[in-house]
Amino acid sequence: NWPQALAILRRNQDCFTPRDASSNRARVWAYIEQPAVALAFFDDAARFGTLCPVDQQMYLTCVVLAGRSQEFLERAREILRGATEPREVLVAAEVLFKVAAESESIDVLREAIRAAERGLVLAEQGDASAPVHDLVSARVNVALAYDLLNQSEQAHRECAAALEIAPDDHKVLALQCYLNNPEFPPGQKQSYRNRLQRSTYLLDPQAARHS
Repeated sequence: NWPQALAILRRNQDCFTPRDASSNRARVWAYIEQPAVALAFFDDAARFGTLCPVDQQMYLTCVVLAGRSQEFLERAREILRGATEPREVLVAAEVLFKVAAESESIDVLREAIRAAERGLVLAEQGDASAPVHDLVSARVNVALAYDLLNQSEQAHRECAAALEIAPDDHKVLALQCYLNNPEFPPGQKQSYRNRLQRSTYLLDPQAARHS
């Protein structure tokens, strides 16, 4: 019951440090799908020191859900420079993918691919695992990006990797259908690509808590 949790935090905010009080309220607002409000509290928490990795991840997820990717592009880049956790890198990469789509910037698109591939490597090599839906979303985004760059072999490679992770995922199956259908008219192809990319990251309290 997140509204009740929020009420408890408000009544007992003197029991926490200012940073923890703002961070806790930010998380609750994120869980009840109010990303813009959550961002305000995360920003307040950041006044008292660097956000912890879990909060950084949730912060960037809220950025995407609030439709403010362009505004926070440099923040995502800053986080990427110091990020070591797979999910933190993947969520920051998602911000770059959103900016690339909105600005139609090939340079940002290539930057997003590099960031996502780095996050996937960290997920494979590190001790901390990223949630499956993050890995699938990253693979789908990278595949679509390579397709946009007319690099068909790499796009199919990423699709195959996504199928290994989640062979029954509807998004991955749709991607496979899309890549294997050369008859898509250009306008329909762009529309289909946009639908596949939409809402690739959803707030996952359990994933954030254990990542």
